[in-house]
Amino acid sequence: MKDTLIDPAISALTYRVNLAERKNEELELLCKQTAESLRQLRQELAAGRVAIRENSEKQAKAVLAGVLDERDIVVPAELRIKPSKIKRGGRRSGGSNRTSTTTAKRWAAGKRK
Repeated sequence: MKDTLIDPAISALTYRVNLAERKNEELELLCKQTAESLRQLRQELAAGRVAIRENSEKQAKAVLAGVLDERDIVVPAELRIKPSKIKRGGRRSGGSNRTSTTTAKRWAAGKRK
């Protein structure tokens, strides 16, 4: 009698194990497909980031092309800052770069721009 009780239980368990293995194979296939699609999406995102960075660099270069560099701006000789005489062994002066006339001319030149 024990054989008759055990046989249906074993066959039921075997059936469940077979079902679980089939579902496992299906899930493994889905996982592989999902992993592949994620890999492709990551590649597309990386390519998109590179394209965006290149585009923004081009736009930045285009914007900066129209901006004058401070070396391009011409300053009249009387308004230029004079080099220090201390480095050539001279004495410290009162600062000819800050005389009232020079400062007034610089302010006037700044307002004209």
